[in-house]
Amino acid sequence: MQTILASRSISFSRSPEGYPCPDQKRALKTAPDLAACAIMAVTNLWRAVSGAHRFGGVPAGLRIGSALLPASYAGGRPGVPCARSRERPNQKIVRKREGGSGAMAGSEAGGRRYSLKELYWIVYHGMRSLPHMVKARRKKELGKEFTERIMLAVTQVNGCAVCSYAHTRMALEAGLSSGEIRDLLSGVLSGIPSVELPAILFAQHYADQRGKPARGAWDRVMASYGLPKSLGILGAIRMIMIGNAYGIAWSSFFRRFSGKPDRRSTLPYEAGVIIMGSILVPFAAAHALLASLVRARLIDFRG
Repeated sequence: MQTILASRSISFSRSPEGYPCPDQKRALKTAPDLAACAIMAVTNLWRAVSGAHRFGGVPAGLRIGSALLPASYAGGRPGVPCARSRERPNQKIVRKREGGSGAMAGSEAGGRRYSLKELYWIVYHGMRSLPHMVKARRKKELGKEFTERIMLAVTQVNGCAVCSYAHTRMALEAGLSSGEIRDLLSGVLSGIPSVELPAILFAQHYADQRGKPARGAWDRVMASYGLPKSLGILGAIRMIMIGNAYGIAWSSFFRRFSGKPDRRSTLPYEAGVIIMGSILVPFAAAHALLASLVRARLIDFRG
């Protein structure tokens, strides 16, 4: 898979079967496997962000994909629904009230921020669920189009501009239309296949609740898809949560040096996520492996 940034292409390590790295074809039962895939994911994110920055800046310079992104994204305002999404009163959009404003989770100033503690648990949960996502992909229970819809839905809630750019390209390659991608990045779900709607709604809910969904929401997913496929869906949600949590900090970091800083972010926070967040990855992966070996609980519920 290639993500094209301007006239230069950046190669993401991906096997012919579509896995993010070759090690994921195996059962991922060892700590080196989990750590290698996690480090590869962080490395690829850095390459995507730094490459995009050289060709116009992130997130304000989403130039190549701007024709496909809603006005709120193209204008450097990730996560804010554009007028198109407000014109359809019957759609279901997961919203998070911030200060009583009823705004989407990602504000006009940029995407939501995750603390280092939250980042650790996001990586941990992602590594716990990664084998389930790989298994679902291998059994054709989780197709590329379905996976990209899930990831775009989570990205829309978190307001990660660099992830919206990268997954716009990946979604196009998976077969999604530009109109559907634009709708997903605006929170519009009217065009989602009915069989996939419970998963997309759960993905929005999971991101909105910062990784601690309501038990009832998970039960509805289980009732719709059964355990194996539901765990694959959860894996896809958690993997894009990792990308969003890192991508938001990277986006803010590069915006700062392009003269358009995120007013909600600070340089120490961005540096902390970029540096300390990378150091946390192998520890979170090892923790995930140990938890899998002792069959620890896979999902924590809100309340």
